[in-house]
Amino acid sequence: MAANPNPAFALNPAMQVTGVIDWNTQLGMSIDKHAPKPLSTEAFDGKQEGLPMFLKLFKLRGDQYGWFDLNRDFAIGLIAQDPNDPNNPTVYHVVDYYGSVSRDNITAHAASYLFEDQDPNCQRAQQDDHYAFRCLMNSVHPSTMSTLFLRENEYMISDPNDPDAPKKASAILLLRCLVEECTMQTNATTASIRTKLTNLHQYMLKIGSDIDKFNQYVEANVAALTARGEETTDLQVNLWKAYMVAEDKQFAEYMKRQHEQYEMSTDEMAPKAIMSTAMNKYKLLKEAGEWMEPTGDQKLMMALSAKIDGVLAKQKKEPSPSKNKRTVKFADTEKNNKKKKKNGKFTKGPDSLPPPQPDELHKVVTLGDRKYYWCSTETGGKCGGKWRAHRPSECKGKDFHKKPNSSAKHDNTNKKNHPAAKNDAKSPLLKAVAALSGTTSDSDHDE
Repeated sequence: MAANPNPAFALNPAMQVTGVIDWNTQLGMSIDKHAPKPLSTEAFDGKQEGLPMFLKLFKLRGDQYGWFDLNRDFAIGLIAQDPNDPNNPTVYHVVDYYGSVSRDNITAHAASYLFEDQDPNCQRAQQDDHYAFRCLMNSVHPSTMSTLFLRENEYMISDPNDPDAPKKASAILLLRCLVEECTMQTNATTASIRTKLTNLHQYMLKIGSDIDKFNQYVEANVAALTARGEETTDLQVNLWKAYMVAEDKQFAEYMKRQHEQYEMSTDEMAPKAIMSTAMNKYKLLKEAGEWMEPTGDQKLMMALSAKIDGVLAKQKKEPSPSKNKRTVKFADTEKNNKKKKKNGKFTKGPDSLPPPQPDELHKVVTLGDRKYYWCSTETGGKCGGKWRAHRPSECKGKDFHKKPNSSAKHDNTNKKNHPAAKNDAKSPLLKAVAALSGTTSDSDHDE
């Protein structure tokens, strides 16, 4: 088949089909396959924050298949400002101004082509409506779809000339229900949007100064306000205020300088230009790895804080001197046997051992290479409850161990050299210093 020497210009094959789509052709089958496909790989969950992106994707699909084509007599997405006045050419794009178009006007617009079966333009509009309806249903989450089914009466319309005829579904009314599920179409909502745009500086801090997320938030609220036929006059002031309170100091200082230059200049700077300037600086700082980089003072404070934490952790791990003086239990006997000798003798003697439990009076304890027995009246000894190297049955009494004093001088010398005498000779001042410093002398450890 020879190519048409003078084909009609179109941006895509679907736009070239100006009349009824013939599903018997390859082009018709291709339109039927792709027009109703989901708008995204992720189903729309019906939440308000995802609505702007969902509407943009639906608008792109509609532009591709002529659902918003001004050159058509019946474009399903263009709603007349006054359906009863054929001389009024003003129309509303249902995606851009979904809050400005009433449900009655949408219903009247859909009824004008859904129930007209003779006009080819109306027949093509019915096909477009069918594709758009399937596209919307295929693009929403099952939970959202269930909610839409409950509102079926709101997007199913009757023939105004034959109320008893079967109702037909309108894709644009379905879109209206979907938008209403995300946000209430009331004056209170308009006031809420204005409040959000006024408090942009608070939102900036709330999201941790994520500039990309912040700009999307601004665009979504401005679009929602525009869709309701409203506009904001103080967006520039609110943007500057928000950017200058960002947590990144470099970014905040940069935006402050840009604001000063703007105030000194006579040139007007649109909100989109301010947002673009902020986004470019944000990307540069991110790429350089300097976003949220701490300042010199912040680094110093972080270093000091880390050092203090290290000291506190070390002190927590190291036991205090008082904790070193622990009572040796019988279970520690083998550990005590391994203690190093000092001057050929063990640093710990039998007096360091605690008395045995009542059921362990006859227990034998080994220190080094010597064995010790608990010598008391209960065990048959005469030492009054002491650990002794002799067996209790062989005890000869405490007086047996006393040595005769050769002279008073010799006795005084022994007293001076005795550890107990050294402790008694320690001055109260030295004891107080030792107590405050948390340390003990060698004599204290030897006791």
